[in-house]
Amino acid sequence: METGQGFSTLARQNLQETLGIDEVRVVSVDTDQPPAGPAAHGRHTWVSGGAVERAAKMVRTRLLQPLAHK
Repeated sequence: METGQGFSTLARQNLQETLGIDEVRVVSVDTDQPPAGPAAHGRHTWVSGGAVERAAKMVRTRLLQPLAHK
């Protein structure tokens, strides 16, 4: 969830760079879910940004893996 530290922009830019794509849509989180912890001092950006990057790398690997076998 956006906490005023620009996470939506960070996530979008991270995905664009990691996957090499131009268009990314960041969907709002379900606010009925419990928080993942305090967002103080950029923790949200650091932790969640790292999770977005790892997920994007996993997607990239899965998309490119079949091509590597050819």
